[in-house]
Amino acid sequence: MRQALWGEYYYNHKSKKIVSKPPTSSSQTMFCSFILDLIWTTYTTMTKPVQSDADLDVLRKLTRQLRIAKLVSDRDLKQTDRKNATQAVMRKWLPLSTTVLKMVTRVLPSPVAAQVKRADKLCTISSDKSLQVFRSLQSCQTSDDAPLVIYICKVISVEANVLSDYHQSGLAATDEVYVGVGRVYSGVLREGQPVYVMDRKFQGVSGDVDVDTVDLNTVKHVTRIDSGVVKPYMMMGRDLHKLDRVPAGNIIGIVGLQEHVLKTATLSSTLAWSTAFVSI
Repeated sequence: MRQALWGEYYYNHKSKKIVSKPPTSSSQTMFCSFILDLIWTTYTTMTKPVQSDADLDVLRKLTRQLRIAKLVSDRDLKQTDRKNATQAVMRKWLPLSTTVLKMVTRVLPSPVAAQVKRADKLCTISSDKSLQVFRSLQSCQTSDDAPLVIYICKVISVEANVLSDYHQSGLAATDEVYVGVGRVYSGVLREGQPVYVMDRKFQGVSGDVDVDTVDLNTVKHVTRIDSGVVKPYMMMGRDLHKLDRVPAGNIIGIVGLQEHVLKTATLSSTLAWSTAFVSI
């Protein structure tokens, strides 16, 4: 049924079968007849002015059909501003945040399931140490000793007052703060943890140089953020709540990257990479 909702598929009510050709000249695709029609009917019904008890009864019948009769009052239905009345019904029937989140959890794979399939597209193996990174990334390792891997997909600017700890930061409420938005693919990010920052042009450490003792002045497109700088935050709407640690599988905001990341970057506790993430 779900596969047939998209594309030129029709439901034949007589044979009760899904067909690829319209049974009649007025037949609509399954997506239109099963989904859009009800949304459009709700919208057109709710936007009409309520001028009599009969009009109100029509709206009550609609709320019963949508199974939200106990959630919407007559006062909501009779509002003079029909846009507000329509929104009151739609928010009870299909609240956007709840509906989208349910579909995300139902349809999209979890980080653990997704990384098993996509790890080879994100990380290449060139040494035993890079193999360790690959396996950790592939299994979405959350152990404390797993190599840390984070991809920053964008940097946003916010006012300091959206940070839960801005009173202790010495910043004014309207000061501008840059937040790197990213996902932890492996390991655990802790507050103040030192990390390597690799831009999209990073091509690994050349030769047989030990990645743990390499002089960063000899490596292109990588910098290091020292201890006590990075701060992880949980993104809740427009607010950012400070965290002590964030394990793999989570999307986070990171403060303290402004001097190292312009747009995108790979953060890691190791330089055992052949290339940095280019895109996700």
